[in-house]
This record gives sequence, structure tokens and C-alpha cells, in this order.
Amino acid sequence: MIDFFFFFVIALTFNINSYSQSGKKSDPVAISLEIIGKGTTDYYKESANGYFASATVTNTRDTTIRFWVMSCSWPGVNFLSSNNSVYFIHRGCDNNSPDLIELAPGKSVSFYGIFTGEAKSFAGKKVSVGFVYFDNMKDLSEAASSKEQVKKFKTYWSNSVELEDNLFTYKKED
Repeated sequence: MIDFFFFFVIALTFNINSYSQSGKKSDPVAISLEIIGKGTTDYYKESANGYFASATVTNTRDTTIRFWVMSCSWPGVNFLSSNNSVYFIHRGCDNNSPDLIELAPGKSVSFYGIFTGEAKSFAGKKVSVGFVYFDNMKDLSEAASSKEQVKKFKTYWSNSVELEDNLFTYKKED
């Protein structure tokens, strides 16, 4: 009888510990995308036209989370586009290295970039971004080697937005 009771207490303990997030499993992050405005960036030898955007990653867990991004090439390594004709571009840099980001519960980090594409006009197209979540540097390094490698890792998708110029407008939150 004592063996059964001991086994029951141990099993219950492990069961409780396996659900550290308020008793339910959920995505560690929520992703939101906002188009800020239309414009031209001057970071490139040849200027690039596109839509300036903010992609925000928010910790939805009740504990601190940690994930890895590339310091310069995060638009190509940590983000995917739902629309093949538009994508985040990144500027070159002298020291592209892995960065560890820690977010406390409910806290966010915003990534500011520009969407551009192959088509002359991609206004009116809808797009969402997928944030590729790397919880270790080894996976990030593997994914940085090719776009095909990136697609095999866990990705969390944002809301869908229309590519439109939002400069000199306002938005009321409901």
C-alpha cells in the first residue's frame, strides 16, 4: 500500500511539473504585424522601394522565454513571408552574429524592416509574417545557411495585413 501511495505521489508530481504554463500548453509567442508606410530605403547601393513594417514578438508564457536571432540577417533567417512576391529585406553589416533575446512574461520585442518584392507594384497584396523560433544557437546556425533550412523549424504566424501606405493616418483601437 505504501508503494502504491509513493508511486501515486511521484506520478502526480511529474504530471504537475510537465505543465508549467498555468496548466495548459500554448505557443510561447504571439506575432503581430503592422504596416507603417510606403517609402524608399537608403541602406542599399541601389535604393529599394517598399513598405516599412513592424513585426512584434510577445511572450505569451508565464515564465521568461529565450530565443535566438541573427543580429543583421534576422529578416531572412527569423522571418518568412506568406506571400512569395513580397519579403523582408535586410541591410548588410560587418558583424552578423547570433543574439540571444530574453523576454519576461507579457513583454515584447519589435523588429522594424521593409517589405519589397519582385513585382513593380505589390500594393494591395495581403501578407503575414512567420517568426521562426530558435531556442538554441545550433539550430539558428544551421538555418542561417539556407532559406530551405529555415522552413523546417517551428514558425509562429502573424495577423494578415494589406500592403498600403498608412502615413498621415490614424487608427483607433477597439
